[in-house]
Amino acid sequence: TKMDTKNKTSKDDFNATSHKTDVIGSRFKPILFSTPMVQAILDGRKSQTRRIVKPMRGMQSEWLSMDLINKVKEGQIVKGGWQMFHPNGGEKSPLGWIKSNYQIGDILWVRETWQQECELIQIAGGDWSNAYLNATGNYVYKSDNIILPSETETFSKWKPSIFMPKEACRIFLKVTNVRVERLNDISEGDAISEGIISKNEKLFFDYENKTFHYLSPQNSFKSLWNSINKNWEENPFVWVYTFERIERPHDFR
Repeated sequence: TKMDTKNKTSKDDFNATSHKTDVIGSRFKPILFSTPMVQAILDGRKSQTRRIVKPMRGMQSEWLSMDLINKVKEGQIVKGGWQMFHPNGGEKSPLGWIKSNYQIGDILWVRETWQQECELIQIAGGDWSNAYLNATGNYVYKSDNIILPSETETFSKWKPSIFMPKEACRIFLKVTNVRVERLNDISEGDAISEGIISKNEKLFFDYENKTFHYLSPQNSFKSLWNSINKNWEENPFVWVYTFERIERPHDFR
C-alpha cells in the first residue's frame, strides 16, 4: 500500500507548456522557495523573485556593511554585478561592486520541501501487522498537498528544502533578466509577477493575516515579504530576478 500520492507531480508532467532551452554555457545553481511560492510557480503565477543585496563573503564583508549599502543612492548593473556609488563621495564615486548570485542565462534548480515516497512492505510469511514502510526511490512534495503516513518517524515528517538532493528536483527556471532596485519600489505588475494570490483579480491576499482584503497588489506583496523577511520598512536594495520555467535539462546531473 503506497502513501496517498494522488496529487503527486512527476518530473515529466511539465511538457505541454514548457520551453526548450540550449543550456550550453549556462550554469546550474540551486535556489530555495517556500511552499506557497513553489505552488505559484507550478500554477504559472510566479516569474520573479527578490533577494536582498548583501556584501560578498570574504574581505568585502569586513568593510562593506548592510548599513552602508542601504545608504547608497545610485548604482548600475555592470559585468554581472551591481556597481554602487558612494553616497558621500561626489559624482559617480565608486563604493564597491557586488556580484549577482544568478546571471542571465543561468538555470536554477528549485529546492522545495520534500520527502521520499514510500510503500508498505509485508514481511514474507507474516501478516500485515508486522509490515514496514520502505522507500520506493521516488519523491513527493509538500506543495502538492501530499498526505504523509504516520506509521514511522522516517516518513512522517517533511524534509527542509535546503536538504533536497539534485536528483529530487522537478522545477527548473531560466534567468531572463537581472536588476537592482529598492524593495518598496515594486510596481503593481511586478507584485503580481511575484506570485501573489488574488480573488477575482480585485482582492489580494494578506499573507500575515490569511485573508483576502487588499486592493493593492503591492500591499499583498508587502505582507508576503514580511511573513518571511520582516524588514519591509528598512526598504533594502534587492536583486530582482525574472525567470521562465523550462524543461529538465538533459545534461543536469
